[in-house]
Amino acid sequence: HEVTTDDMAKLDAIEANYDRVEAKARLYDGTEQTVIVYKQKQGAEKITGANKPPTARYIEIIIEGCRQYRVNEEYISKLEAMECVPRVKPEEFISLPEPPEGSPTMTKDELAKFN
Repeated sequence: HEVTTDDMAKLDAIEANYDRVEAKARLYDGTEQTVIVYKQKQGAEKITGANKPPTARYIEIIIEGCRQYRVNEEYISKLEAMECVPRVKPEEFISLPEPPEGSPTMTKDELAKFN
């Protein structure tokens, strides 16, 4: 689908380790269309991790988009079967220790005064 210039700039910022490139996509009716895709930058695997599977969250987002745009269920099934890094369970989240007793507290309004 079409994306605004502002939205593309947001995507570029999110996909900082990838370059935007043109590619060809074959539609279900067999026609080809020029599209924009993101390709990992040379050397980016040092940052992102070479041959590391995508996260479950990333796959879930892709699947949601596929369903929204009525992508073939066969392709969605392939995505659902992909190896991925599982989501962190809530009980495994990193939590901060309780502040020491007597620590000062502030309301949201009081904090806003510092902006």
